[in-house]
Amino acid sequence: MGRQALALLATLEAACKGADDLEQATAEEFRQHPDHAVVTSFPGLADLTGARVLAEIGDDRTRFASDRALKAYAGSAPFTRASGKTISITHRRIKNDRLVAADWIWAFSAMASAGPAREHYLRRRTHGDRHTPALRHVFNKMLGQLHHCLLTGQSFNRVKAFGLPIAVVKTVDQLDGRGPDGLPGTSRALDSVSDDEIGATLESLWGTAAVNTWNARRAAVAKWLSWCREQGWDAPRVPSSAARSTPPDSETPVRSRTAIDRLISRRDVHLREKTLWRMLYETCARAEELLQLNIEDLDLAGRCARVKSKGAKPRTRRRSAAHAEHVLDTVYWDAGTARLLPRSIHGRARGPVFVTHRRPGPGKYLAERDLCPETGLARLSYDQARDLLDTATATDGPGTGWSLHELRHSGLTHLGEAGASLLELMAKSRHREAENLRRYFKPSPRPCAN
Repeated sequence: MGRQALALLATLEAACKGADDLEQATAEEFRQHPDHAVVTSFPGLADLTGARVLAEIGDDRTRFASDRALKAYAGSAPFTRASGKTISITHRRIKNDRLVAADWIWAFSAMASAGPAREHYLRRRTHGDRHTPALRHVFNKMLGQLHHCLLTGQSFNRVKAFGLPIAVVKTVDQLDGRGPDGLPGTSRALDSVSDDEIGATLESLWGTAAVNTWNARRAAVAKWLSWCREQGWDAPRVPSSAARSTPPDSETPVRSRTAIDRLISRRDVHLREKTLWRMLYETCARAEELLQLNIEDLDLAGRCARVKSKGAKPRTRRRSAAHAEHVLDTVYWDAGTARLLPRSIHGRARGPVFVTHRRPGPGKYLAERDLCPETGLARLSYDQARDLLDTATATDGPGTGWSLHELRHSGLTHLGEAGASLLELMAKSRHREAENLRRYFKPSPRPCAN
């Protein structure tokens, strides 16, 4: 028995030594491959896993017409079955199993350490995905990025890869520069960038843009650099030469009560739009706040609702806090909304207040809160609501109609003309500074003369 055990151990030792030799030989060969630097620049990919992934993808860059083809080959892209009114979205069962096995190791390794891949995984878990779908979503995203990097010959860039603000992406591109072949240059380290370079890049990109555009892009870059310093990295700062500019007074026009009443009383306008427009005017709330309302948030008897305001702070320190975990504000409406709102939500007890007329298409992911559980209809988006108002009020083609923000301006102005005090207007608009409110209040000449 002892000799048999020793013989088995000797066989195991030989197998382990053979595996180690194969590992070393594979790593040495892979380091000589021209795509080695590109593949190993990705988080979670080292010599062995990177060699396995590259071996399954192959060297022929025309093999996959797009990243979607590669994702389907790897089984990470969802598969949609449609039959009549039945639509089901599942994962693919016919795929390259060897590439899938390597991708699981890749995604798990990338997710295990702090970074954008882990943040993306946690964000998917917060939205309701289980561990396996969330992990599949991570390597589906990173597989598409690998396809792009192999085609262009550039290394992985965490700024471009995980959907940071466009201002940050453009700033990084400008700092990296372009190579002789016109492709993006090698990514520079943060500690090699000076404050003056940040200021010069902002000036070259948005120095001649509108004041609000400059302030928004500058704030996005400054916030990202501040986050980098919080991570312990040596990051530059936005210099004082690229200071924030004072925004001009708003040029949003104020519509008269008669024009608003005439619009909402039109017979060719759907009840959903009438309710939204009247609610925007009477609550003086932002369009995004009302579009995020659910029926459960409404207090029809009290003519009020709890909304997540712009810049609302979460009650918890957990990332991607849910809607109810933020500090919510209360908005109040008047008799016009009180007549329309119950008719608009008639027959529904849960789900979004304002929904589309169609169900979401196959493959489109929606959070549970954004889908009506009774009708299957999706929440009305800001772009859709804006286009509906523009279509109803356009005088000279698309883009010449009213904007949703005009109803908020008009409501606040009419309240001020009716004699509301500064504190009442600030409570209605939920502005913390009178200077911000001043840009919204534009009385007509008659109240000023009186």
